[in-house]
Amino acid sequence: MQYAQALLIYEDEFQTRNTPSIPQLYERYKAEFPNSPFLSVLEPGVNKNLRFQNSRIDDKDYHILPCDSTVENLEDAVKPFKGKVVYIDVWATWCGPCIKKFQYLPALKEKTHNMDIVYLYISIDRPQDKEKWEKTIGYHQLKGYHLLVNEKLGKSLYAELGNERQILSIPCFVVIDKTGKIAIRHAAAPDEPEKVIEQLGTYYNE
Repeated sequence: MQYAQALLIYEDEFQTRNTPSIPQLYERYKAEFPNSPFLSVLEPGVNKNLRFQNSRIDDKDYHILPCDSTVENLEDAVKPFKGKVVYIDVWATWCGPCIKKFQYLPALKEKTHNMDIVYLYISIDRPQDKEKWEKTIGYHQLKGYHLLVNEKLGKSLYAELGNERQILSIPCFVVIDKTGKIAIRHAAAPDEPEKVIEQLGTYYNE
């Protein structure tokens, strides 16, 4: 039982699911098995989970955009930013590689701060995961503009950005030019900042 419960907690941490019940489960586990050798292994992940659960996006630099029935495709999604170059990050809370890319964003934003680039994050999470989506935004400090797809936009993204079988691999990064059209369908990722800057610069200077 001691091993099984520890494994349950560890798997949640390893998969970065941030299940809300895990901290409580850990406290019960700690009370039941105070001498468990797994406590020191599990505690850092539990503390990270607690920080995640307490994350908020009330800062003025976080902009949650409405995604009603009028937003049917990528062109609709970027209409508010016409006249600017937009760097889009298509992601989901359950996508480990997506989450890992977030660590490179602060450095990229710092290097492009003079270019007035719009950073738009589009999540393909389900509507019932809205709370986790918002907490992920706050936890990783994803300052910029955010959309949680509706059904029509979600289907459109798979068609516009997916392969010939409409399978969409994420994270997927897209550059939108100043006219609101897709300039680069599969742009460089934030962990290649110089390449991203080169791609953005091409359309920023037009």
